[in-house]
Amino acid sequence: MKRNILLAALALFLCVSARADTYFYEPPASGAEFRVPDGGKVVWIDAVSTNAAYTPALKLVREAWGAEQIVTPHAATNWTYQVVWTNGVTVVTNAPAPAIPAYPPATMTGIITNETVVTWATTNTVPALVAAETNSVTVGTSYAAPRDILLVSPAAPSGARVTVGIEN
Repeated sequence: MKRNILLAALALFLCVSARADTYFYEPPASGAEFRVPDGGKVVWIDAVSTNAAYTPALKLVREAWGAEQIVTPHAATNWTYQVVWTNGVTVVTNAPAPAIPAYPPATMTGIITNETVVTWATTNTVPALVAAETNSVTVGTSYAAPRDILLVSPAAPSGARVTVGIEN
């Protein structure tokens, strides 16, 4: 008798622990993205519309995220020009435009140039979308992971509603 009670209690415990919950969600019928809060097996899709010709298709978008390195180069340049004229020397420092004229005059006898360039870079790691796949959803064979995107296509007419049941 004790053995039967023990077996019945064990069977009840296994049934209670193996119970699955089904959650029903209504992704926007406008076609906007809807992120699934908890993952699981898609067990129910129901569409209600005032337009009898409307046939929605549910698509599941799964994204894979990674990290991307963004390198921003910086440079600080310092130009010093010394232009030698027949009657003197002109020194120009940090000239935004070259101090050398396009057509040097006959009185210019020489040019001495010194260029100093200092460079550095800033590197940041940011999240980046590595890949995305889109699949059609079928009842009983499709699984949605947490934070997957459900899309209703084509966009439903006004007043339409799509309900999706996910068992986890």
